[in-house]
Amino acid sequence: MRDKLLRLSIGLAALLPLQALATASQAPAGANTAQCQGLNAVAGPTECSSSSAPTLSGKVGNVIDTLFLVAGAVAVIIIILSGIRYITSTGDATRIKSAKDSLLYAVIGLVVVIIARMIVGFVIGQIAL
Repeated sequence: MRDKLLRLSIGLAALLPLQALATASQAPAGANTAQCQGLNAVAGPTECSSSSAPTLSGKVGNVIDTLFLVAGAVAVIIIILSGIRYITSTGDATRIKSAKDSLLYAVIGLVVVIIARMIVGFVIGQIAL
């Protein structure tokens, strides 16, 4: 059990830089016009202005996005591990059932995460108006 938690922690730690890449197209607060134009030329349209400070809903949205990213990554990792357990079950009925159950629960969890993300995005969008 300890080894599984350690592997999961290492896997999640490896995914954290993805959040930095996802937010790399946002300009820092106080960026000047030339920096915004250069960033737009390289990364496409961005939310860049010299006087815009992050809002509370923006900060909450970033935290929620990070949590959903982690939850989705965990679900995908569990799906992969369940598939490996299913393949390596060598015909043992209890191991096959355990792997199938894990796979089913992970897929259900992933669907719940996706639906929850849509609901939260809608609510935050309504609050921001």
